[in-house]
Amino acid sequence: MPNKRLFPFFDGVDVSAFTEPLNSDYTNVTLVADGTSADQGKALVTNIAGKIEGFFTIPEHNYSGQENVPKFETQKRLQFRLTSSPSNARIGLGGTLVGNATAGQVDYEASGLKETTQETVTSTRNASIVQTQESQTTVVVSSGNSYVSNVDEAFVYRAPKIE
Repeated sequence: MPNKRLFPFFDGVDVSAFTEPLNSDYTNVTLVADGTSADQGKALVTNIAGKIEGFFTIPEHNYSGQENVPKFETQKRLQFRLTSSPSNARIGLGGTLVGNATAGQVDYEASGLKETTQETVTSTRNASIVQTQESQTTVVVSSGNSYVSNVDEAFVYRAPKIE
């Protein structure tokens, strides 16, 4: 419908403050600068052919001062709707438009992965292993019958394990 004021809704929330007409052909107010964010919140009005073009910017809410902007879920299909109803009413039986009303809608879906990197520090100690080999010979002499004992034993010393 030509020259019809339209109201934008995203997931059922009025987002007029975050939309702007593409240029002066799609509004009934004077624009500050065609195609800049300075015109966000200006009225969206169809041209003489009933066509509408504009921008919708999903609002940022992560920074100080942005606590009151609407938040929208990701990983979910949301509906963007332009309608001549300022309250997003779905006029008629089953939402069918009647009379002098107009509306259009499209589904929007955002998906992705949020990656978080955690730094892990592993501390290691290098253990030193010491091995010592010893040899011993013992000669015992006693009066009477002679007795000789040869003892050759290897002794290995291992350092304790360090944790």
